[in-house]
Amino acid sequence: MAGYTDFPALKQAGDDSPQQVAKVVNGTLQGKINAGSEITFRASQTTTIITDDRLNTTSNPILMPKTANARTALNTAYVSARSRGSVTFTHASAAAIDQTFIMTILH
Repeated sequence: MAGYTDFPALKQAGDDSPQQVAKVVNGTLQGKINAGSEITFRASQTTTIITDDRLNTTSNPILMPKTANARTALNTAYVSARSRGSVTFTHASAAAIDQTFIMTILH
């Protein structure tokens, strides 16, 4: 899974410089929130498990199809399980290997 992780984060201890804080806040205001990943449903399977440290039991993964086969798969896809660090999508079985999505994780 390709993640979009080139966005700076702040330290939990709170010892970041004002410049670092401004950079993170300004990036967030520009939509750079590090909430996306590229995922692909497994071909000829009915479930796909995605692992990502940003997922938990209250996550709301939103899928945006990147291919025509992904758009077709979206018609039957739903979240069937959530846990800390993973989400399971249930979907129709298809031979297509390019059922690729951008997944946005919101809480």
